[in-house]
Amino acid sequence: MTPGEAIQAAIDLNAKTILPMHIGRFTLSSHAWNDPFKRIANASKNALFTLFTLKIGQPV
Repeated sequence: MTPGEAIQAAIDLNAKTILPMHIGRFTLSSHAWNDPFKRIANASKNALFTLFTLKIGQPV
């Protein structure tokens, strides 16, 4: 699921909070490790839910 698809799924489900989990964890692609974080933050700017991102290694 891309960051944009994740945002759309959250909107479709009337989510109150979104917590992306599997982005920026592995260096398997050609984009920068933080690119998905930037994309999901930009895509959710006008959303009615809270985007909650953790620092790598931060416990929940």
